[in-house]
Amino acid sequence: MKIEDVNEQIVARLRGVHWPENKTDRTNRVFQVLDDVAVWMDPATRAQHCRHPKGEKFGEWLLDFVALDEPTQGMLLVAESTLTERTPEDVLDDFVKLIQVRAPVRVLVFMMDPVILVPKLIASLRAYTRHQEGDGYLLIRIDWSGAVESHKVVTGPGGSVPDPVLLPTG
Repeated sequence: MKIEDVNEQIVARLRGVHWPENKTDRTNRVFQVLDDVAVWMDPATRAQHCRHPKGEKFGEWLLDFVALDEPTQGMLLVAESTLTERTPEDVLDDFVKLIQVRAPVRVLVFMMDPVILVPKLIASLRAYTRHQEGDGYLLIRIDWSGAVESHKVVTGPGGSVPDPVLLPTG
């Protein structure tokens, strides 16, 4: 599955959403979108996050959101939601967790100005020396109006980190 297809699914579900003022409700809305996309990717997934949409309560496990392939227990989609972090350093503290795990798709959802944040995220990716070719990251910025901006980074040969690609969001 191509990372662009996953991005298209996430963006379509996030675009135009009215964002509640309550942090927990905003985060749960993001988790619901990620849960829906994980099931779209593979119906045999089991998502774990702070509040499962089916009402079962899981605690945070490793990351804010982890979708496991049930038969293999492999991570299919992982995410960090940093909707309330106030500084780029706060977001980077969560982003570094995404760098450390193995999953075909790693997603960071944030509200901070991408002109300030994305270069810092790329610098963090470039500082890490254990990438494998094909590591995929989606850096998805949402704002209060429901607008969505998405950048893709897929590591190249030898784990090299290219410049991010701004993806179309509809």
